[in-house]
Amino acid sequence: MFFSDRYIEIENSLVAIVILLPLCLNAKRIKLFKNFSFNLLVATINGTFLIHVLIGLLLMLTSYIFSEWIDSGNQLNSLTEIICGSTFSYVFVGLFFYIPFIALINLIRYISVRMHNSKK
Repeated sequence: MFFSDRYIEIENSLVAIVILLPLCLNAKRIKLFKNFSFNLLVATINGTFLIHVLIGLLLMLTSYIFSEWIDSGNQLNSLTEIICGSTFSYVFVGLFFYIPFIALINLIRYISVRMHNSKK
């Protein structure tokens, strides 16, 4: 299946919205912006991880359905191209940026808690 770069701005905008919207809603729910701390930031990001995984699975299922529809002889239209391209970008960002970022900030949090407890 071939995708062009005609809709790359729309795809990237959708990916940014789908990543940032759950983070912002969870940050608002936890009231991160009123009492900002590193621990609250980590809790916010960890809390939205499951939501992002579910969104990714839903996008992959949708893209699979569209790819089956295309393989059955139908033509690739702009909506299909945007959804499949957004799914690819979302999964790529999740696997290579979001998951390592979560691992890194949790490691930093773990080390800082261990150092803080060892001083006591």
